Amino acid sequence: MEKITFADLQTQIFSSADNSENLFLYGTLEERKNFIKDSGFSIKSFHYPEKLKIIPSLKKNPELMKKNLSAYENIEEWILTAEGTGATDKKISEIPFEQKFSLNDKILSISISGHLDTITSPKLLQKFEEQAKNFTEIKIDATEIKYISYAGLRVLKIIRDSLQDKNLFTVLNANDEVKKILSTEDF
Repeated sequence: MEKITFADLQTQIFSSADNSENLFLYGTLEERKNFIKDSGFSIKSFHYPEKLKIIPSLKKNPELMKKNLSAYENIEEWILTAEGTGATDKKISEIPFEQKFSLNDKILSISISGHLDTITSPKLLQKFEEQAKNFTEIKIDATEIKYISYAGLRVLKIIRDSLQDKNLFTVLNANDEVKKILSTEDF
């Protein structure tokens, strides 16, 4: 597994509107908990044996039940509650989401700034769908994109798939963190 700094961790978190995607956080347990708390959540944790005091199917075999429960000793479950006042809220509000479209010689240029995430990507998709479809190439200026989530990637994929020739879709000037995320979907 590739080692990353915890600052790079945010670039690996992708949100999904249908919540069918798995989410993996890397780093030490303390780093993961601090990241979640800094993102505006409180954490309550418990170990399975505390909640799962009995395994119904093993009632008649207490020795096997005890063995199974001991196997769960190291499994910790977290219950996250959104606090709504985390550091992420402040960061997002400091970076306004903006999108600018221009069409020149059948090239649609889209400049995006701020966070392209679950909240902002529908705005980009709506604005894109309002455009006249008389373009053959799309160039995304990602100079000012500070963060992109899985929802943002899905919208970029929809935009790319609107072209007959997918090779005429380009993302320019992305920072290293955004490039890493884009590379997961072969942009």
